[in-house]
Amino acid sequence: MRRIFFAAVAGSLALAGCGEGDKNEGNAAAGSDQGKPSAQARADAGPGAVKLDPGEWEVTSEMTKVSGTGLPPAAIAAMQGQKQTTRQCITPEQASHPLDMPGDAKKNCDYSKFAMGNGRMDGTITCKGDKDGGTTVSMTMNGQFSARSYQAAMSMTTGNKEGTMTMEMRASAHRVGECKGGADE
Repeated sequence: MRRIFFAAVAGSLALAGCGEGDKNEGNAAAGSDQGKPSAQARADAGPGAVKLDPGEWEVTSEMTKVSGTGLPPAAIAAMQGQKQTTRQCITPEQASHPLDMPGDAKKNCDYSKFAMGNGRMDGTITCKGDKDGGTTVSMTMNGQFSARSYQAAMSMTTGNKEGTMTMEMRASAHRVGECKGGADE
């Protein structure tokens, strides 16, 4: 299932580093944050809690900058400036838990430096994996949201033993109406 909050970066993030890992899904991450509430639990609590309206959302993302070790200039040029707009149906369950990433994506990820509430999102989510040579993905976001829209600037760095790649992007989304079909259109 897709999650509206991460829809703008789902393709590029791919969370390669967030595979096989700790099964401690209710917590922010294993280690020093063990036992602390997850980012979603913090987002669900109190005034300013994160609440999105279910329905059909339009998500636009644009890759503004790409750099990395060993990347050919042609590859950088092909990625930089790419803009994509998609529409997707967000169920009431997904809308009530926008930070709840599906399946393997939440394993081995640390949300402790990320906050979302009172109309703002800010911080870093870091995922470490055992696959692909120990790939680490770190995504920093800063933006604003309401129940019917969001805008964010993001920077994502992916690294493993072969090198690193950093992508910067802008994303925006807004609710366009009721869903016309299933949740994964």
